[in-house]
Amino acid sequence: MTTVAVKAPSSSPSGQVSGGAPAKYGKTRRRAREYQRIAVRCGCWLENEDATVFGTTVDLGRGGLFLRTALPMPTGLSVRVTLQLPGRETVVADGKIARSVPPREGDRPGVGVRFEKLPAGEDSLAAFLFGSLREQEAELTGAGASD
Repeated sequence: MTTVAVKAPSSSPSGQVSGGAPAKYGKTRRRAREYQRIAVRCGCWLENEDATVFGTTVDLGRGGLFLRTALPMPTGLSVRVTLQLPGRETVVADGKIARSVPPREGDRPGVGVRFEKLPAGEDSLAAFLFGSLREQEAELTGAGASD
């Protein structure tokens, strides 16, 4: 089982934060994502030489996704992603495992995948994400107007 430790970008390999103070345990900072992600549940397959995994996405964006799965996959592993978006053409992406969360470490076991190339369905993905963001914005605007 692979465990990934995430350190703040300013931490040294010894766990020292710039300024010499020891890094606090339990606190991590993640690098800001290049692309926004939205919470969306859809069927997703991850394939590599050794396994094919089906799961449900937790979130999705143009740059990647988080897939709920109990099967550990090591970071850096190349995978082929196939997404079934509701009412859209299938999206196929080549990517790498960027993060792996084993079941015992959190309430959302799974893997984060960073897309490197989208051989099929790039326009479908963009349209789906844009439409989903517009729906969320409309819900927020509508909720605020009735209060």
